[in-house]
Amino acid sequence: MNKLEAYTLILKTINDCAAKVELDNDFSRYGLPTLIKKTELEAQFGIAIKQVCGQSWFECGYYATIGLFGSAHNRTISWSDDGMQPNDEWLYRLSFPTGAYIFGEGYLVETFDAFFSELKLFAPKYSDSNNHNLYFTSKTSAHVHAVFPELLKKYQGLVQNEINAQRIAKLKDELAALGATCV
Repeated sequence: MNKLEAYTLILKTINDCAAKVELDNDFSRYGLPTLIKKTELEAQFGIAIKQVCGQSWFECGYYATIGLFGSAHNRTISWSDDGMQPNDEWLYRLSFPTGAYIFGEGYLVETFDAFFSELKLFAPKYSDSNNHNLYFTSKTSAHVHAVFPELLKKYQGLVQNEINAQRIAKLKDELAALGATCV
């Protein structure tokens, strides 16, 4: 017997008993359907879920969630790149609501845009580029989730390059301004 079979059997037993005797509404009765769904989603997506946030929302990491999307669930894509919307779909979402601030206070747009563009190469089913969200199906999510930490680390390493380029541009502007005043 595996965890999913055990949780399902426990829930069936509780429901059978509840039909015969009035039971208190405690965690075991409320929590088991969610534990079953969590276990099913971990198997379906190939991703460990770190935190249960509700029956249709699960956190997989700091930027990653699995959720049930569609208008019936009040969970749609705000600004879909192609206008398409999911309908009763479980999707893995990578979300960067602060955009380039994930790489520091300097709001390094070039580095963030390159990072986000590389993530798009993993072919999300839906994209919301304006709000920096990518949505993947269970078929592609495990690979994206596995390479994400290394990809993030790669671009965090490139942050200094953009900072240096910005500083060089600023110093050139200052030198040009000084040159104009000296003439």
